[in-house]
Amino acid sequence: MKITILDVAKVNGGYFVSFKSGAGQGIAKWMNEENPVASYNYDVELDTDKTISDVSKDASNQIPENALTIDDNKVLMFGVLESIEDDGMAYLRLSPDGLVMIEVGDDSLSKGESVLLEIERSDLEVTAQGL
Repeated sequence: MKITILDVAKVNGGYFVSFKSGAGQGIAKWMNEENPVASYNYDVELDTDKTISDVSKDASNQIPENALTIDDNKVLMFGVLESIEDDGMAYLRLSPDGLVMIEVGDDSLSKGESVLLEIERSDLEVTAQGL
């Protein structure tokens, strides 16, 4: 996913970045050794150790305007399950260039289903590719 860094904050020796993308805006922990630079564009992967069953919300009443939205200390991710592998790994499509790999967990989900995830910003990681 292509992002532009809006702001960089140093927290406990690491960095958190707020960013915008074609999917919306988010905040995540920066995982690269190279320091993030505000206003720079990066091609990144978003990751979390949480499973869909850990962070899913009922999406029937709340369909966000953007696939990525900041809500206080949380990031809301809304997307469609593009596929689910036999090992429980799911591919969540946020936007044409935004695909997130996440474990399903205990939920019984199907390909094509829409899901809304609420992830603490400290549980969301962003890693720039090709640095």
